[in-house]
Amino acid sequence: MISNLTKIPLILEWGLYIFLFAIPFHSVLVFPDVSIVKAIALIIAPIWFIWMTSNLRRSRLRWNIPRQNLYIIYLLIAFIISIFISAFYGTISPSYYESLITILLDNAIVILIYTSVLSEIILRRAFVSLILGGSILGILIMFQFIMPEKTASVFKQQFIFQKGPNIIATRAVGPFRDPNYAALLLIVLACLSFFYYLTCQKRLQRKMFLLSFFIQIIAIFLTFSRGGYLILVLISLTILLQERRHLRVGNFLKIVLIAMIGLIVFVIIFGGVVDLILTRAATAIEFAQNMKMGSGMTRQVDQSSWIRLQLIQVGIKMFIDNFPLGIGWENFRDSVSQYAPELRGFVAHNTYISVSAELGLPGFIAYIWLIMILWRIAAHIYKVAKGKMYFYAKASKYSLLAILIGGFFLNILHEPIIWLLIGMIMAQNHMTCRLQEKREE
Repeated sequence: MISNLTKIPLILEWGLYIFLFAIPFHSVLVFPDVSIVKAIALIIAPIWFIWMTSNLRRSRLRWNIPRQNLYIIYLLIAFIISIFISAFYGTISPSYYESLITILLDNAIVILIYTSVLSEIILRRAFVSLILGGSILGILIMFQFIMPEKTASVFKQQFIFQKGPNIIATRAVGPFRDPNYAALLLIVLACLSFFYYLTCQKRLQRKMFLLSFFIQIIAIFLTFSRGGYLILVLISLTILLQERRHLRVGNFLKIVLIAMIGLIVFVIIFGGVVDLILTRAATAIEFAQNMKMGSGMTRQVDQSSWIRLQLIQVGIKMFIDNFPLGIGWENFRDSVSQYAPELRGFVAHNTYISVSAELGLPGFIAYIWLIMILWRIAAHIYKVAKGKMYFYAKASKYSLLAILIGGFFLNILHEPIIWLLIGMIMAQNHMTCRLQEKREE
């Protein structure tokens, strides 16, 4: 195994923690068109490269990578190749090269995380860095709800309002670009916070990470993202159904009690917010009920949901009409008006539809196969892991589930948290395989 890589230089280790802390703020610009995440990655990349090169030269390191991790690497390469090939048969989109570079950088994140987080200590600190970043993100969302103009002006970005029956509330855009992406990110970080809280032994640490968890949950509600609400409900129900036998009764009752008290306080202080949440949920239900009555009726009920439904139908037509290779990477936005002029300029808002329409059958198979292997690995790790690794593995599993569900509502391939999670799952799988080999010896 890659035993020598478990000890990384101190400067690279701290650079890694700062990088992970910055992940929730990847949409905050520090230079023109360069996010904080990219800026930090560009700084630590040379350090990582020098460290890797020196290890290879000094010890002639043998890369004994677990088979499933190799499959993931092969599929990531296959996915990138499908993007390259699409430039030869499809129209090159104005955003093709920028998007391709982003995908390459995201894959570099996978390798960086996989090769750097190969000990339980570093993994634990990586969790802490992400959770702290997510807590500050949640606090910023609360500030944006309370002081939208001031918060948005600090980050030099916009904010939008959402109307309800008794309130006009501010949605979390500002430095977070899109409330739906903010909700998905916070759900992933909330999964990490919850299971990390279960590993804490000291009372102060438990209180701190439990507080982080509830800050993130409240911030999710303040995004007013219906997709986020649906993901949160599905993840919560899944955890309750699958983990009810494993969670300690005292911990479970404490969390339920605190959640109930928090919800009551939330309703008393932000009653209008609850009205708006219920209104958006009711609109989604009404939209689903009116789908049998025709497109015109559903469009009147909810313009946003109607657009997303039309985009799914258009994406399926694109896939069929351009079978088996698709229309080319990043060409969905430019081609959608050929099928539905009223949708001009819209992206798919669905990762599975986007990949199948743009990269055709090869790209779609590579992506779905990648997801299946990741899910299999995540499910396997927590079955064989022990101690704190058991909870870290569960955190990764349910975070991955949130991302898989989020793919039905959003184009998630340019979100760093996705690729970060892939790297962490590979690292946990590597550590698990190494421990199993030691036990067998």
